[in-house]
Amino acid sequence: MTCNVLVVHGVANRDEAQFEQTVQSLRERIDARAGTGRYKVVAAYWGDLGGGSGANLRDALPPSRVAEAFGVRSDADRDTLLEAIHRVRRNVQAHAVRSEDDAARVIAEAARTRTAPSGGGFETRAGLVAGDELHAAIAQALRTTTYVRRVQDPDTLRALGAVLGSALDVAGTPLDTSGYETRGLVSGVRDAVARVVSALDDLLGSLTSEAVGALNQAVRGALATATALSLGDIVAYRDTANGAAIRRRVVERARAGGIDTTERIIVLAHSLGGLVVLELLQQGDLRAGHLVTFGSQPAMFHVLEELPTLAPYMPGHSTRVSAGIERWTNLWHPMDALAFVASPVFALADGRAPTDVQIDTPLSTIVGDHFWMHSAYWENDKLVAAVLG
Repeated sequence: MTCNVLVVHGVANRDEAQFEQTVQSLRERIDARAGTGRYKVVAAYWGDLGGGSGANLRDALPPSRVAEAFGVRSDADRDTLLEAIHRVRRNVQAHAVRSEDDAARVIAEAARTRTAPSGGGFETRAGLVAGDELHAAIAQALRTTTYVRRVQDPDTLRALGAVLGSALDVAGTPLDTSGYETRGLVSGVRDAVARVVSALDDLLGSLTSEAVGALNQAVRGALATATALSLGDIVAYRDTANGAAIRRRVVERARAGGIDTTERIIVLAHSLGGLVVLELLQQGDLRAGHLVTFGSQPAMFHVLEELPTLAPYMPGHSTRVSAGIERWTNLWHPMDALAFVASPVFALADGRAPTDVQIDTPLSTIVGDHFWMHSAYWENDKLVAAVLG
């Protein structure tokens, strides 16, 4: 027996062909797991009824001298910055220095290389102090830092070591001289290292704050169009006439795809599509053996504004949905600002709570998607698992 699956997109979708490709990819992944022909997957596109293009929203973003200082003056600059962050992360993953002690060794080696004479010279008594004791002094200083102790990139640690070595040379700290009393030398090295490492920590903290500011501006620019499209769709849908037109479109696409809307089907609804589908189910225009929402906002809308097809929300009491929904699985991502859990707000007709499922995404994908996690669900295995479950 073939199971009918209706797929309804959410906000910020203006390309029907691209949506069809997304659904086709999902269809192929379902077939690969369940066998070809067991599920008929139908796409319901309504994006042309949404609101706004968002093309000029960047004009409303505040200027950022920090972003400009980091070279972020255009979309290309923004993409270059994000790609650089992605590249650094890959390098750190491959060559990460995992412990503070190892970090201290990398810094110490770079510092000694910076200060050592060309012929070496660390085999003297004082030179031995400069090796082992320099490492110990750096390790001790790292424990008091906020930022340096978190650095895992070996190139960054070597750069910090080179700065430390130069600073100690300028300060006249004898890292490679003989004839000094060992105790006094060790004490002097530790004091000097502590001062320089503390200064480096302050500098790194300042640079980190500036870099995060530039990154924030870059990310805001990257998300500007998606944000505008999202807000425009929400405004358009909450308009009574537009909302009704969108709901009609979903039912029409379902029927055009060969789905009998009087029978129970599997409904996949992303983002605002979850609210569209919930209202259709409440009105009896669709029936769901299994409703799967992902990155969706029905709970938010119902808490903020009473939905006309549901009883008012009372804090601490779940609102029951119609018997037209037998099961409800809701996927959400912790970095998706437009995703909300359903179980605290809703209950099925028999009193069972919807099942909320958290999904996770590798950091490389997060950076590659410019931190726009609202679309991360489509390629996640848990979406396919929810269909087949």
